[in-house]
Amino acid sequence: MESNHCIVDSSVFVAFYRDVDSQHADAMRVMQEISDFTLIVHPYVIQETATVLAYRCSLKIAKAHRKQLRNLHPHMRKCVRVSPRGC
Repeated sequence: MESNHCIVDSSVFVAFYRDVDSQHADAMRVMQEISDFTLIVHPYVIQETATVLAYRCSLKIAKAHRKQLRNLHPHMRKCVRVSPRGC
């Protein structure tokens, strides 16, 4: 049985949003390839991505990232937030 879940780290999100990132083209390709997957995103990844985008790009881009996550960006239409409860 094929899995349709994918864990996404902040490096993918940062490269996806930063068009000057050396991994931007790869991140765009990967996000397209996993567009039908359920993305598993830890809350710390969301926070780290927002922080890196704020420092390397702008606060405006960081806020746009957070807003897109809340509105379930087309590449993240199925998004599972993982909580460390019970650890």
